[in-house]
Amino acid sequence: MRNIQLFGFDIYCNGAEKCIAEIKSRAGKIHIISGNAEVLKYPLADKGVYALFKQIENIIIPDGISVYYPAKRKNKACKKIPGIELMQLLLEEYSNSGKSVYFLGAKKSVIENMIPKIRAQFPRLMIAGHHHGYFDKNNCHDIIDNIKESKAHALFAALGTPAQERFIFEYMNQLPCSLFMGVGGSFDVLSGAIKRSPKWMRLAGLEWLYRLLRNPSKISRIQNNIAFIIKAFLFG
Repeated sequence: MRNIQLFGFDIYCNGAEKCIAEIKSRAGKIHIISGNAEVLKYPLADKGVYALFKQIENIIIPDGISVYYPAKRKNKACKKIPGIELMQLLLEEYSNSGKSVYFLGAKKSVIENMIPKIRAQFPRLMIAGHHHGYFDKNNCHDIIDNIKESKAHALFAALGTPAQERFIFEYMNQLPCSLFMGVGGSFDVLSGAIKRSPKWMRLAGLEWLYRLLRNPSKISRIQNNIAFIIKAFLFG
């Protein structure tokens, strides 16, 4: 199945399992980007950032409905890939292959609660290190050194958008990791701090409604998503 172009971005359309196979087949560094309106609006507003998102190392997945719906309109066989589910598949893959991971981001209490849950779910997974996300992004040499010393194969960064993408783009070539992935609020879900929407709502494309009902202050984000979808249908 071919990928599709959305605002010039190459969107991966082949589903999570084939994405894992694609990752395993590649040599060199890989940056998984969870494609949604919140993530992609930044490169659309900045030519320099846009060029970074177009790099060959990137795999942009149709994570949010704001990207998935326009992508499916161009390719009806396109499959949605929720970032948190791809992350869990990667953890399972690394658990089986013996490759280590580093978790970076979220509150200290969140990541400390997440680690034992991850160990319980993936007993053989090698966790090379972890650190919370509350640090000075412009002065973090100690954290960079810690990741280097860990020699982790994969870095999962839950720093929020656009901070996690900026962090990865800035330090990717300095770090020994082969895979980098910004995972947004996934640590909150995996730690149990936040409950994910019921499966039926996810399958119906209503995860946004669940989040809105739980946190009405997110209405502006929903409005941005709608505007992005309309723009993508018209000009993407």
